[in-house]
Amino acid sequence: MFVLARIVSELSEEELKQGYDELHELGKTGILVQGIVRKVDEEFRREIPTQQFSVTVLERAFLYEIAKRYYNKEE
Repeated sequence: MFVLARIVSELSEEELKQGYDELHELGKTGILVQGIVRKVDEEFRREIPTQQFSVTVLERAFLYEIAKRYYNKEE
């Protein structure tokens, strides 16, 4: 999942916030809108072709990046 972590780490603050909002809305409605989360998923699938990929993996990548930035951790 290093590729996914890299893709998410390259997002701007605004894109990361938008992704969080999309994931929050997904939790409430069960619908993932066409937006930054789907864009990240599409970019990931272009680099690593896969058929089975859970939205929870995307959610984890977004939340990890948010926490990393909040605590100013470098990797």
